[in-house]
Amino acid sequence: MARLVSAGGRPRRTRKRKEARRWLREAQGIVLLAGAGFIALALATSDPGRPPAAQQGPAGPVGTW
Repeated sequence: MARLVSAGGRPRRTRKRKEARRWLREAQGIVLLAGAGFIALALATSDPGRPPAAQQGPAGPVGTW
């Protein structure tokens, strides 16, 4: 009796699994871009000459830290 064998001896991956990974990668990319934007904003608005407690910026206290 004949058997179906995939190339390379590995089981075939389903399309559904690839789609789930794609959405995960896209969500990770969006989170990383948002984080990079927040860090850029915090660095652009900080003033190293002022103490951290006296600084106010659009990034808030987390950006000042």
